[in-house]
Amino acid sequence: MAPPRRPYLPKGNPLIGNYAAPGPARALPGEFIIRNLLLPFDQVYWKRERTTVKPRMKPMTGSGDPPCAGVSYYGSCFYYANSGEQRLDDGGGMTFDVENPAVDNSGDAGGHSIDEIAVQGGPNNGDDVEMGWSVSPDQFGDAHPHLFIYHWINWNQTCYNTCGWNQYSNTYFPGMDLSSLVGQSLYIGWVHYEGAWWGWFNDQWLGYVKDTEWKGAFTQSTLIQWYGEVASNNGIPPKIQMGNGQFPSHVTAARMMTLCDVDAKAWVCYYRDQQSAGATNTNYYDIVNHTSFGAVRYGGPGQ
Repeated sequence: MAPPRRPYLPKGNPLIGNYAAPGPARALPGEFIIRNLLLPFDQVYWKRERTTVKPRMKPMTGSGDPPCAGVSYYGSCFYYANSGEQRLDDGGGMTFDVENPAVDNSGDAGGHSIDEIAVQGGPNNGDDVEMGWSVSPDQFGDAHPHLFIYHWINWNQTCYNTCGWNQYSNTYFPGMDLSSLVGQSLYIGWVHYEGAWWGWFNDQWLGYVKDTEWKGAFTQSTLIQWYGEVASNNGIPPKIQMGNGQFPSHVTAARMMTLCDVDAKAWVCYYRDQQSAGATNTNYYDIVNHTSFGAVRYGGPGQ
């Protein structure tokens, strides 16, 4: 019999700021996140021409967490290298590289390294659908990249891969091992169509989440985020790679390309090269915008 898997760290989002409190990680109510933790878009997406210094983040509340050089959350530390676009539309997509970053969970459990798209809307952009790959040994039981989907409801967390999910593909499924696709560039995305958010992976429809999850409040996108995410609780510096472990100053660093927003009536995902960019701590992970039209490079070694 296989040993039980250890707890893994919760899902993050670049718009959620610091929170620290004694005790194990637990989901915070969406109302609390909206009132206390949401960060302005311009603060998160601070990497602009002639801007070299990130704005100061609101200090943590609570106590009991170890030092964190990223965004603190219940004893864990989140880092992002993110791009985003604010636009009213029907979804979004991108072409991304499937990578296999090293995730060192020594000293504690639960860390992960993720690359994803988050299509968001509703009040305070708190409704969303997400898709990407994740290396999370304590979640999946190995150190390989796995396909994941996720969604939020008015900034209330749900769960990975199963909550509200309706499977369609006979080839791909949430949670599957993507090791055979490492090094390949795939298109993924979401489009709102006939009462549901449909997810696309590689060359086919993956499945969908019905509008009833949000009681009909989320039928268009107002924000798309494309980002790398690391969650760590093994100290400073984080011992987890993002992307392929290279800083984006290297031309061989991990890529997110054709960053696009969907017009469902035209059935087109337009990439405009109007994405903004930001990073939590450029000592460990960074992002370079406009590496080609509608593209970025991102990542870093952590330690």
